[in-house]
Formats: sequence, structure tokens, C-alpha cells
Amino acid sequence: MLTTVLIFIGAVIISYFFGNISFARIIASKQNRDITKMGSGNPGTMNMTRNFGWKIGLLTLILDIAKAVIPCLAARIIGSMYYPESFVRILVFSCGFSVILGHVFPLFFRFKGGKGIACALGIFAVLHPWWFLIFLGAGLILLLLFKIGSLTSLFMVTCLSVVAIIQRASWIEIILICAIYVLLIYAHRENLKRLSVGTESKIDILKKKDE
Repeated sequence: MLTTVLIFIGAVIISYFFGNISFARIIASKQNRDITKMGSGNPGTMNMTRNFGWKIGLLTLILDIAKAVIPCLAARIIGSMYYPESFVRILVFSCGFSVILGHVFPLFFRFKGGKGIACALGIFAVLHPWWFLIFLGAGLILLLLFKIGSLTSLFMVTCLSVVAIIQRASWIEIILICAIYVLLIYAHRENLKRLSVGTESKIDILKKKDE
């Protein structure tokens, strides 16, 4: 009993510190730049794309997704040795929530982080890989059509959250999914305000950076 409790607590804590890793800051620093002082100041995929081009933006997205995939996948593999399958999913969502919390409120960066969408995608990539790919593709199409990053991000996470809830989610999983969604909405509160008045900035990922 004590072992299983310690595994759960340890996994959640480690996941939080995984979330503290800021790949956007690391990549920008290699260019002798500070992404938090560029564009929107957000250390995330869209701001990296605007300032460094789509290739760097894509790299940031992949790394931030992997930042959640690694602890969530480890939780699923290790958890399966100690917990029933129903609780393994709870462990994975708990670790995923912790990663997002670490990304949005990183201890190492004075609790000023990104918005957590890529990390959320990483959770669903582990638990619902096919749906993850479907909505990632749909999100890309939406981004190409409307050129609004926040709209695309929230669309993908909303759809994946609904799918996760519909597909045999326990009430504890539903609470965790809702907690993740509320955290993401909070991180996007300024974007939602701008969307409501039609002033949200747009991004053309096909446009060359120097144009």
C-alpha cells in the first residue's frame, strides 16, 4: 500500500518538474534571443513560429508534446505493474495535469510559463493516439483556414477532452479532464477576450518569416 502511494506521489512530482522544462526558451537562447521578450512573450509554439518560422515552431510543438508523453507513458508502463488498468488511466491523467501545471506555472521561471496546449496533446497521444492524430490533422486544417492559433488549440483540446470523457472515463478521470480543461482555459483567458471582440492576432504558417 505504501509503495503504491509513494509511486503515485513521486510520479506526479516528477511530472511537474518535467513541465518546467521550457524548450521554447532553450531554442531561442541558442539564437541568442529571449522568446519572453519577443512578440506575445509566450514561450510556446505560436510565438516561436511567428519569430523563428514554422520549422522552429514545429520543433517546439513536438518537444512540448514529448514533454508530456514521456512522463505519461512512463506512468502508464510503471503503473500497470502496481495498479489495475482503471487506476493507471487516473495516474496518467494526474501526471499529465501535473506536467501542464509545471508548464503554465514553472517554479524555475517564477511561475511564468506557456499555455499548456502541446502538453495536453501529449496526454491524449498516450491514451487516445488515433484520436490525437485525427484532431491534430483537423487542427492543422483549421489553422490554415482561419490562421488563429488559440482557436485551433482550444478546438483540438475540446474535441479530445469530449472523446476521452465519452470513451469509458470514470468519474475521477472526468474530474481530472475537466481540471485540465479549466487550467487551459485560464491560461488562454486573454486570448478568449480578444477572440470575443475580434482582435485576436493571426498567424500564417506558410508565410516566410522574413516576409
